[in-house]
Amino acid sequence: MTTIGGGQIIDPNPSRHRRFRPEVLAALGELESGERPFLLQKLQELICPRARDLEQAAGLGRERVAGHLQALAAAGQAWRCGDQWLTTATARHWQRLLVDAVDGWHRDQPLLPGMPHGTLKGVLPAKAAPKTFEELLAALAVRGELVQHGEHVARPGFTPQPDPEQQRLIDRIVALYRNAGVQANNRIEMLGALKVPADRLDACLAYLFSRGDLVRLSDEMFFHCDAYATALAALGSHFAVRPALTLAEFRDRIGSARKQTQALLEHFDALKYTMRRGDERVAWQLPEKTEVKAS
Repeated sequence: MTTIGGGQIIDPNPSRHRRFRPEVLAALGELESGERPFLLQKLQELICPRARDLEQAAGLGRERVAGHLQALAAAGQAWRCGDQWLTTATARHWQRLLVDAVDGWHRDQPLLPGMPHGTLKGVLPAKAAPKTFEELLAALAVRGELVQHGEHVARPGFTPQPDPEQQRLIDRIVALYRNAGVQANNRIEMLGALKVPADRLDACLAYLFSRGDLVRLSDEMFFHCDAYATALAALGSHFAVRPALTLAEFRDRIGSARKQTQALLEHFDALKYTMRRGDERVAWQLPEKTEVKAS
């Protein structure tokens, strides 16, 4: 037998590309120079692979892949996020996407305290695992580029600021609910007379919920914070002397109607302040002090 030709396979699982293009030839030259450049290129092609994905794509053993990844991380060329790996360039690009998304949210939703955490996650490609998102976000927080307040992510120092027209509408909404007290009806009955477009109204309500001026009992029923505090104090006072509470007893105690009282009690159930047993409620995890906790 006579060998008439030969070669070396430098990429057993290549991505599709056109032959003889300068960038393709340059990439192949890098791959030929050694395993580590080859692995780095695979890392870039696969975007955010797990180590086992790299093992399969590169055709290298687990120990060799692990050693190269650690060396790339030490050299600042790769990031480990949970069980996924990213090139440093990809990690920085994704972090810039997150920061830009929050900036855009502040611009478009100036009354909200920040961008919802789940919405921000959607900015990244679907392949990015939740742990990867969390670690990228944590690194931005350490650098002081983003801050997280509960379920919202914001730029440091951002404060919702209504414009004069929004402030007038906010004042009207607050006055309506303050005057209604524990008799506040559902959203349509309370706010329908304002004749305000839904998007403007929703933005102002979100602002008032985030500040604590209004407390959301359900999707359609809200209380002014003073009325809510009064009801919560009445709840604590009742259980200080009685072991159980009926809807009728609480309605009479706070001077409200059945619909509003039921919404309040279901809200307290959801917060685990009370537990329903048949037609009665018993105390469960009542707050030590009267406080407003919006759901």
